[in-house]
Amino acid sequence: MAEKEAGAGPVHYVTVPTPDGEPAGYLWADATTIGWVHRGVGGSGTCQAGSDWYDRARELHGRGLAPRGVLNLLSREPGVGPLTDAPGIAAIEELARVVAPDDDRRLLKELDRDDAEAWRELDAAYDALRYAEQSDTPAIPQPALLMCRFCGGSPAADVTFRAHRGLVILMGFRKTDGPMCFTCGLAVYRAYTTHTLSQGWWSPLSLFLFAPLTLVRNLLAVRRVRRLPAPGPGTLGPRYDPGLPVHRRPRAYVALVPVLWLLFMIVTGLSGGA
Repeated sequence: MAEKEAGAGPVHYVTVPTPDGEPAGYLWADATTIGWVHRGVGGSGTCQAGSDWYDRARELHGRGLAPRGVLNLLSREPGVGPLTDAPGIAAIEELARVVAPDDDRRLLKELDRDDAEAWRELDAAYDALRYAEQSDTPAIPQPALLMCRFCGGSPAADVTFRAHRGLVILMGFRKTDGPMCFTCGLAVYRAYTTHTLSQGWWSPLSLFLFAPLTLVRNLLAVRRVRRLPAPGPGTLGPRYDPGLPVHRRPRAYVALVPVLWLLFMIVTGLSGGA
C-alpha cells in the first residue's frame, strides 16, 4: 500500500542527462521514496543512462542519505538540472512527454532513412479512414482532467498528427500523439501539414498514397481539436504559437507542382490518344 501512495503529493525532481548531454529523464523524491520517470521522446541512449542514474540514486539512498539529500547531491553533477518542486508524479510524467527542439531535430534527421514501419502506417491510416466513413457512433468525450502534453492546459483531446516526406527512393514518417489543447494542437497540425504539403510528394508511393493519407488523417484529427474551447492556464510551460493558417504559408503551395504535373501528363496522354 505504501508503494502505491509514494509520490502522491508534492515531490522534488532533477533532470539527468545522457553522456551526450541529452535529457534522459527525471529522478524524483518525496519524504521516503526515490523514483524515476523516463523521457519516452528521447533517443536510444536515454534508457541506459536513466538506469545508471537511478541505480546510483538508490545506492546513495541505501547508504542512509535522505531522498531529497540524494537529489540535492546529484544536482551538483555536471549536466544535472537544479532541484525543482512539482505538485506530483503526474506533472513530471507530462513533462517527460514534452518534445524539445533537440528531439525535433533528431527526428527530422531520421526522416532521411528508409522506414520499415511504412506499411504498418498505411494499414493504420486505412483503418482510420474506414472508421470515419462507416461509424455513426458519437465520439467518446474526453476526460475533464486531460491536460495538454505541451503546456499542461485543459481541456485537451487525445489526438495524433503525422508528417510525411517522400524522396525519389527514400520515405520518412513522423508523428506526435497525446493530449493536446486547442492552441498547441492547431500549431502541430499546421506545422506537420505544411511539411507534408511541401515535402511529401517526391516519390510515386508518396504522391498517390502516403501524402494524401497523411493529409486526410491530420484533417480528421484537427476536427477534434477545433471542437475544444480555449484552454485554461498551462502548468508545464508556454504554449506553441499556431502561426499562420496552412493556406497562408507559401511552402504549402509546393504541393501544386506535382498536381500540375499530373494534370499535364493526363492532358498530354489524352491529346496523344486523340
